[in-house]
Amino acid sequence: MLYPIDRVRFRTFRISRKVTVKELAEKAGVSRATIVGLESGARNSLREQTFFDLASALGVEPVELEKAVVLRQEKSPDTTGEADKATST
Repeated sequence: MLYPIDRVRFRTFRISRKVTVKELAEKAGVSRATIVGLESGARNSLREQTFFDLASALGVEPVELEKAVVLRQEKSPDTTGEADKATST
């Protein structure tokens, strides 16, 4: 299973903890290229174990790294009531 990563949040967590790319990579047991790829957007998801290892290395809950997926409902194109006026005359 792949886990989507919010790259801005990921980078913010790393920087706010004053951890270098190299330090985080070593602590999580991943390559520096993995960290750089996530922060640049070249990678946008991780395997389950890597995802949890990075969350642990950053000291955050895994859900905090996940990319938020927002579903929006489209509103009816006629919000002015014009259709109602046309049918009542």
